[in-house]
Amino acid sequence: MGIRHVQLLGIRFGILIYDVNAVFTFAAGAMLTAICASVPPYTMIMGGRRHELSPEEYVVAALMLFGDIYEIFVNILNLLNTAD
Repeated sequence: MGIRHVQLLGIRFGILIYDVNAVFTFAAGAMLTAICASVPPYTMIMGGRRHELSPEEYVVAALMLFGDIYEIFVNILNLLNTAD
């Protein structure tokens, strides 16, 4: 199961238990996304893996990283919103 599949499962799980405990869900989503955002860049840059980016694909890598950072930001905002 790839990193993106884990994130999608986290999103689906978060939608299912939204009414149960939203604060826990958003905190877990932010942590899961932070972990998933930090691991793939190292493995893709190091090379020799299944997913490897060449130096010419820096735009794709930047967009992937931006998407992960945006997702963390949204989860943190939702967490702060539900804390009120």
